Amino acid sequence: MQPFRRILPPVYDDGFSSPRTKSVVGSDQPLLSAREVSRRFTDSADHVAVETKLSMLFLTWGQFLDHDMTNTGASKGENGSAITCCGQRKQHPECFPIHVENNDPFYADKGVRCLDFVRSAPAPQCKINGREQFNQASAYIDGSMIYATTRLEADIRLRAHFNGYMRGRLFEDGRWMLPISDKPNDGCNKDELIKQSRYCFKAGDVRVNEQIGLTAMHTVWMREHNRIASELADVNNHWDDTRTYEEARRIVIAMVQHISYNEFVPLLLGKFASHLKLRPLASNYATSYDKEVDAGISNEFSTAAYRFGHSMLQGLVEFHTAKGRTIDFMQFTKILFNPFALWDFGKLDAVVRGNAQQCPRKLDTSFSTQVTNHLFQPEKSNHGFDLFALNIQRGRDHGLAPYIQWRELCNLSPVNDWLELEKEMRPSSFVVLKQIYQDIKDIDLYVGILAENSLPDGILGPVGSCIIGDQFLRSKIGDRFWYETSDPTIRFTPDQLSEIRKSSLARVLCDNGDAMDAIQLKSMEVVSGSNPVKRCHGDGIPRMDLSNWEDGMISPFV
Repeated sequence: MQPFRRILPPVYDDGFSSPRTKSVVGSDQPLLSAREVSRRFTDSADHVAVETKLSMLFLTWGQFLDHDMTNTGASKGENGSAITCCGQRKQHPECFPIHVENNDPFYADKGVRCLDFVRSAPAPQCKINGREQFNQASAYIDGSMIYATTRLEADIRLRAHFNGYMRGRLFEDGRWMLPISDKPNDGCNKDELIKQSRYCFKAGDVRVNEQIGLTAMHTVWMREHNRIASELADVNNHWDDTRTYEEARRIVIAMVQHISYNEFVPLLLGKFASHLKLRPLASNYATSYDKEVDAGISNEFSTAAYRFGHSMLQGLVEFHTAKGRTIDFMQFTKILFNPFALWDFGKLDAVVRGNAQQCPRKLDTSFSTQVTNHLFQPEKSNHGFDLFALNIQRGRDHGLAPYIQWRELCNLSPVNDWLELEKEMRPSSFVVLKQIYQDIKDIDLYVGILAENSLPDGILGPVGSCIIGDQFLRSKIGDRFWYETSDPTIRFTPDQLSEIRKSSLARVLCDNGDAMDAIQLKSMEVVSGSNPVKRCHGDGIPRMDLSNWEDGMISPFV
């Protein structure tokens, strides 16, 4: 646990801790409610555009990776209880509820005037500075969403302690599933399904059940670890459980790093990824490690920029057959904390194929109403939460500096008024920005990142790319254990590194589905003439050769 890194100083109403709620025009001029900002953007959308190059696996991987890097601590009540803010005569001091206007076209007739929101917990500090928040994840890209953040937690909850395996549940049909979460009140399990012996799951990160695509991703990586451990045990049958586990873990972490920087980051940042030298080397070792670089996660990355994908979520999630036909679909809100379909043989493959073949929405300020009106909606309710409003409110809670301040920091042309800003923004978003904010200096960072024009070959605009690019650069060159390292005490051998460079998300999905038979090589992109479907059992999707880990060829790691 460590405080988030700050790039720009916080902007709190009192200069120290109070959330940003006031316009720069004057202290008596409040910012518009986060819900009202969300509503006006959503209501202004006249059509839904899709990102025709990308597949939904791009977003699923982005979330999986996020849970490796960030987990913001939440404020708690007495004895660790949850805090309720709406409808309370006396509010907890950590409450910062989202106001809902009387004329809200969705919530008004449902009697909703407030959305619950609890502030992120303050990080303990030795000095009296402005309020900071803390990250409960390890920050490094080290597979903590698979292996947990501490050795103790992994040993108790996740390791099988034989053959180097991770713990799982073996079904009669030969499938390994994640270990079950058998706590009735874990926020996911349902009484009626517990009676049928169907449970939610456990993994290295507690958010494993957040949405079914994420649960599927956790499942295939648990299987991948065990597949690698089994092969390592065959190559070195004299190794004990710990050595096999640690080397399998080391390989999996390297694969996660390689896939992230070889497949995900270039799609996200376009040419900016090459400009920052983020792409993996084709050969040789990297010498870019810099012990002076702080690889900690920035508040601005976690709380604003890396939440870009929320605007790309589809309201309906598709499930596909092996022949590419849609066999089912669910409203997005119905796949949240609902992993139970994965208990049935073949459903994991249907989820993965749907993710691989469905396109996300284009990034902009228009969200699906599934996430602005129905997020986490209880089964017998007619309304849920608003994710767009939550993200805006979280930025104000954390005192993130407004969007305009970032243009100078990112070496962009200065913007002094609405006229100069107009050419930097999406036309449809700019019209609403002028209606919502009294001054350009009021624009919330998250809103500005979604509203700005995308770079020619990337998903994000210049400020979003600047913040995310900075983080991924730090995560690479500030990590002494980066998989391409030349450090002779911890590096892979040249042959081993060559094998890791063959790894791809497509191969992991092929090897660890229930019965996956085909997928496109670039699985985060949709099928096209240049990205055709390949058979899993053919030579079209490269495989790693673990014979290069035979004893005597291995680096001294364990």
